[in-house]
Amino acid sequence: MRAERDLAASRWFSTLGTAPGGLLAGSARMMYVTDMRHFAGLDEMVGPQFGPAKRFAAYLGGVVSAATAHLPGEAIATALACHRRPGRKPCPGRLLVRRAEAPARIEWACPACGEEGVISGWEGSPWDLSPALTTDGDERVALLSSDQYRRLLGLRLLDTDSLRVVYAARLTGAGVIVSASEEDLDNLIGYVAEEANHEIDRRRQRGLDDVIRVLDAALVDPE
Repeated sequence: MRAERDLAASRWFSTLGTAPGGLLAGSARMMYVTDMRHFAGLDEMVGPQFGPAKRFAAYLGGVVSAATAHLPGEAIATALACHRRPGRKPCPGRLLVRRAEAPARIEWACPACGEEGVISGWEGSPWDLSPALTTDGDERVALLSSDQYRRLLGLRLLDTDSLRVVYAARLTGAGVIVSASEEDLDNLIGYVAEEANHEIDRRRQRGLDDVIRVLDAALVDPE
């Protein structure tokens, strides 16, 4: 019986294969090859044997969200943390993602540890945030620390527009750039404020208040 449960859980894991033209150097590397449609129904599965698959689905879901929040073609330096723990220590890398149109696929890679993969079957999934974020010339920019951005990723309830703003963030040498129209940024601030107001953990509440102050500052017109 246990063997049957383990076999059922294993169906959600990606396979290892080769794919040309990845984000890292090398024309054909070993990488994760994942069809997001294989994760359908995973949320309904109960039992500890499904934990690793659910965590990996959430990890790759973040990759899909970041890639679909941007236009196809460009390699994006995201602030999404690599999930690997080489030597039992967290990998310091942040993921690169790129969305291609023909064929429709998403490439991802960690430049620190070299892990990479390609994703298909993401269209119409819960993680698909397309169409890409646009500002129509009305762009407001906020610079967050990695810790502040992590708090944005941890928000429990965001609408699609706010999720698009969060996952469209770019990693720079100075920090994490969050850019959006005034309307979209104000909408995101509202969600952060609502969660902060209901947060019982004082430390987490202060962290969310710090995020609000940074985002609020981006809405102030320069004199």
